[in-house]
Amino acid sequence: MKEFIGRSETLGKGLARLDIEAIYRAEMGQVVSSYTEKIYLRGNKVYIHIQSAPLRAELLSSRERLIHILNKALGEPIVAEIIFR
Repeated sequence: MKEFIGRSETLGKGLARLDIEAIYRAEMGQVVSSYTEKIYLRGNKVYIHIQSAPLRAELLSSRERLIHILNKALGEPIVAEIIFR
């Protein structure tokens, strides 16, 4: 099954869409997750809606680190950009 998913780019990205929110919440912890309203993957961009402006500013400064964490957890470089709203 894993070999099939690896060969099917569309299926792999579909599964990544399902996993991205769970991975984000697990990696960022309960406090950050509680201020996060919505997370979704569109293409190679992750959109994250944050309720708190100070938290959003803090996350902006660690954007590259978060991209690395998400891609590592997904097992392939799917995320190229994170957009905070």
